Amino acid sequence: MSKTLILHSGALGDTILMLRVVRFLRDARGVSVHVVGRGEYGALIRAADAVSGFWSIETGGFHRLFGDSAEMPGEMRHFFGQFDVIVNMLSGTAGPLDFPTHANAAIVQIDSRPRPEFSGHITDQWLQDICRQVQELGVRRDLAFTDSAAPETMRACPRIDLDDQTRAKARAWLDGLFDKSECAAGTHPTEIDARAASAIGAMRIALLHPGSGSRSKCWPLVRVVALFNRMKIAGWKCAFLVGPVERERFSSQDMALLRATGPMIDRDDLLEVAGLLRACDCVVANDSGIAHLTAAVGGRVVAIFGPTNASLWRPLGSHVRVVRGETGLPSVQEVAEAMWEAEIRI
Repeated sequence: MSKTLILHSGALGDTILMLRVVRFLRDARGVSVHVVGRGEYGALIRAADAVSGFWSIETGGFHRLFGDSAEMPGEMRHFFGQFDVIVNMLSGTAGPLDFPTHANAAIVQIDSRPRPEFSGHITDQWLQDICRQVQELGVRRDLAFTDSAAPETMRACPRIDLDDQTRAKARAWLDGLFDKSECAAGTHPTEIDARAASAIGAMRIALLHPGSGSRSKCWPLVRVVALFNRMKIAGWKCAFLVGPVERERFSSQDMALLRATGPMIDRDDLLEVAGLLRACDCVVANDSGIAHLTAAVGGRVVAIFGPTNASLWRPLGSHVRVVRGETGLPSVQEVAEAMWEAEIRI
């Protein structure tokens, strides 16, 4: 079977969207698709349904891709020689990737940034560019991208598969978190009693993720807290989901406000986070990697967008609801109305 390699070093959201490229190439070309990407996302990428292999870009000498050398070391030529097509989605690479690495290899260069005139989803642009270059290189002259016209539910969306055991364990943990007879809000439950275990699935559980890679994309915390309280009144069991970004960028006052409002789940392990996102009943997130990850694992997500073009960068999935305000970031009422329209009753 022919092998295709994708080189990618983007952040979490872009990495999830890249998985759509993986699925398309696997299905359209009938090839095995391998990825060189950021090591911190390795477990997620390996869990993607269409990925055949993964290597961390931080190891194995891949740092040479960002150098100025006109020659590619022999060991790298041997590695890249396994593949008939290499899709380079890295930025700032020079030198070696300007040269064919194998007699039968073709290098496809993709600029991940949207073109000013482009109006579709960014992954549509990537796939159109890949198909055009593959045709021009003579690798597959009949390869064409028509998926952009398909309804959202029929697209080859990014997909990360979690096994039943992972999902059940995450749901049980969440149910245990809200078992007030066993643990106080915000603490890590050590065990789940029989009542909590028998109630799995009975509670409506929502996770609210208040952070993002850019502060301008973050919904004001006062609105996050207001929605949290509104959902609690409606009977939802809610918790805040935070990680390294929030710990680094949120002030001590911000974190104290979240802790005073309700339970806080602090996690670094993205595969564990993915399980929680899939196991809960609703995720409310900013324009962030967590919103994309929720969509990829098949969870229900309400994605709050502000300055970013949602048509270009929205999460892809069958249970995604994007909310934008009339003037920038939406109000609590606008988010609540969108949730009702998505049959999320609050």
